[in-house]
Order: sequence, then C-alpha cells, then structure tokens
Amino acid sequence: MKQVITEKVVGQPYCYTSTARQHTWTADAPLGKGGDTAPTPVEHLLGALGQCIAMTIEAGVIARKYPMPVIRVTILQDEIDDPDEAGKKVPLFVKNIELVGDLDDKQVARLKEVANACTVFKMMAGKKVFQSNIVLTKPAVPVTAPQAAPVTGTAASVTASQATPVTGTGAPVTAPQAAPVTGTAASVTASQATPVTGTGAPV
Repeated sequence: MKQVITEKVVGQPYCYTSTARQHTWTADAPLGKGGDTAPTPVEHLLGALGQCIAMTIEAGVIARKYPMPVIRVTILQDEIDDPDEAGKKVPLFVKNIELVGDLDDKQVARLKEVANACTVFKMMAGKKVFQSNIVLTKPAVPVTAPQAAPVTGTAASVTASQATPVTGTGAPVTAPQAAPVTGTAASVTASQATPVTGTGAPV
C-alpha cells in the first residue's frame, strides 16, 4: 500500500508538507489565506495527472521504439453543468497533449490511446472506494520539577544583621542538668580533702 504523510508547516497558515518515501513537497493556499509559497492541493493533483500522462506516453514510445518526442501535457480544470442532473455542477478536466518530434499520424493516434492507461487518470476516472479514519491524540502534559517549599524559621541563610529571633516554634530549650557528682571532693570539707594527683592542673 502506498503512503503519503501530510503535516503542518509551523507558523504558516494553510501551508503543509507531504512526504512519500524520502521525498517532500509543499502545498499552500493563495494570498489572502496562505502565503502562496507553493502550488495548491488542486494544482498538485492536476500536476500529478499531467506527469503521469507524460510518463505513460514516454513508456509507450520506448516500448514501440518510436522516435522520442518532446512531451508537454497541459491539464485544465473547471466546473460545468452536470449533463445527467439539472442544477448540479461537475468537475471538468481537459487534457492537452503536445508531441514535438518525428512521428506519423498513426503513431500519434496510438500514443493518445496509451495516455489513457495512465494510473492517475484511471484512479480519477474509475470506480473508487474511500475509507476515512480519524484519531485524536492528547498532547503530552509537560513534566516540571517540583518546587521546593520555602524554608523559614532558621538563620542559616541570613546574616547576623538580618536574623530575627525565632519564637513560638517548639518547646523551650533549657541548659542540660548536670548529673549529681558522687565520690568526689565536692561534698567534703577542706580538712577532709585529699590531694588529687595525676590528673593535670591542681584542684
């Protein structure tokens, strides 16, 4: 199955690129809607028809060993009244084929028949089946780093001149209570004290 992918040209209204295999081309709308930077989709369609006709004629010339002419194809498109239903319009396509070369009338007539074997012409003129599918894809939610909560109540990041006393932030802090000292000279009188040796400075 053949595949062509069409995507938006960012920043340009009504402008799109199509990609098939390694090839890319652009379609745009005329001034007033788009930027007129490329042919419209309809012009691409007419060009595809003309190119296919020219390639098919060239293949016919090679297969029949005719002298290779210069091939020029002009496609005109308009609307006309529907010959089968009053009040309706139908598209009109006119194929003008010009061959410049050393060909006789019989060869030219044969190549006119060959032109109708063009794949694009048969796709446009023949029976068609269309299948339409549409899928909605939600845009990805951008992931951002979590914001750190502001740190308050400390003086770690401020200077001494900026520091303010911290109050009401927890239980009052008291100086540690000294454990009772036993077996020392703290509870004896001077007459009972004995000199302490081997511990450094005199007591």
